[in-house]
Amino acid sequence: MLGAMGCANEVAEEIIGHIKPGIVGVYNLYTYDAEKRERLTKLAARLEELAF
Repeated sequence: MLGAMGCANEVAEEIIGHIKPGIVGVYNLYTYDAEKRERLTKLAARLEELAF
């Protein structure tokens, strides 16, 4: 659902907890907290729309 809602792959991978492979996993330590919060808030709103 995240991809269908336009979520960047990097953010979606962080949300579901996948480990970054190779050199990216070693040097890119950014955790995308603000982006994850934004996307999860949008996802929650979408799921509420679908539930009611």
